[in-house]
This record gives sequence, C-alpha cells and structure tokens, in this order.
Amino acid sequence: MKIMQGTNNKQAGFSIVEIVLTVVAVGMVVGAGWFAYQHNKPKAGNAAPDTNQSTNNPDIGQPKPTVAYLEVKEWGVKIPLSESIKDAYYVVGKGSSEGPGRPPTRLWLGLKSRGGTNCNPDNNNRGKTGAIGGILRFPPTETDPISGELLVEEFPAGTLLGDYYYTYQSWTTRNPCDSESTLEEVDSAFYTAAKAIVPIQADKNN
Repeated sequence: MKIMQGTNNKQAGFSIVEIVLTVVAVGMVVGAGWFAYQHNKPKAGNAAPDTNQSTNNPDIGQPKPTVAYLEVKEWGVKIPLSESIKDAYYVVGKGSSEGPGRPPTRLWLGLKSRGGTNCNPDNNNRGKTGAIGGILRFPPTETDPISGELLVEEFPAGTLLGDYYYTYQSWTTRNPCDSESTLEEVDSAFYTAAKAIVPIQADKNN
C-alpha cells in the first residue's frame, strides 16, 4: 500500500514537469513566430503607393499655364509676356540694321492699352519719344563706339542666342506716355522678358 502511494506521487510529479516543458516549448514557438513576423512585415517605405495621392496634390493632372509671347519674325525669336505687358507690340527701328537687306538691330516697344499720340513707339523713329523701351540685338563682341566697352557689359539685362545678344533698353525717363514711377512695373516686366527671349521654334513640340 505504501509502495503504491509512492508510485502515484512520482507519476503526478512527472506530469507537472511535462506540462511546464510543454508550456515553455509553446512559448518559444510563439515567440519565434512573432519575431519572424516583425522582421519580415512590410516597412512603411515599401508599402504600395497611395493611389489617392493625386487627389492630395492639386498640381497633378492640371494643365500647365500657357505663356503668351510676342513673336519677332524678323529675328526668329519670341518674347515672353507677363500680365503687365500682355498687350505689348513692337515697331521696327528704322535705320537700325547691319546693312542693306539685313534684319534690324532695334525694336521699339509699346502697349496697346496705352494708345494715343504720345504713346506711339513709332515716335522714336521720328526723333521723338513714345516707346516705353526697346529690344536691342547685336553680336556679343560689338563695342560702344564712344566708350569702347562691350555692349553686353553696358546692357547686362539680356540673353545670348546663337550669334546674337538680345537686351532691353529703357525709355521711361521723361516719357510722354506717363511718369517714370507709373511705368516702373511695365519697365521691370520688359527687363525680365528680355532675359527670357527664346527661339520661335523652341516650344513647337510642347
């Protein structure tokens, strides 16, 4: 009878050890699985792209704003026009060319919104003032006949295209169109436009 009781105690103790070992083993398996999942789950940077992203960016899918240009066919170039000079036009400067049959070297600029006798850019062809400014075209090696300095240094607000340099010359001082301060915005816009002159063919494929 005592022997039977001793055997039962051993069997009960052995069963508890088995249970503990089983729990530990299951815990290790669960822990290994959790670690593997954490290690292999997709990172935020590798997640699939958000298909709704375009709705959050107002620029995507929107047409690019069109830029108005003033085409100068005599030179094969065009001048970008901002809002303040969107109605600009030009008159070819008479007597300004590199020789007979050659393109002009100067254009007088005006605005259609500033009409009238006093604001006619053609006045500059008659020894008067009416143009707000002018666009000059000359080789980059050309010098001022009086000072001997390069014209590109005297007129730095310009751009070089091919064999010619294009720049802006202001005529707002004592201009009969309006006061210099009133024409300042227009003058500044022409300065900016002269630095962004491009060939007419540049945007044909756009």
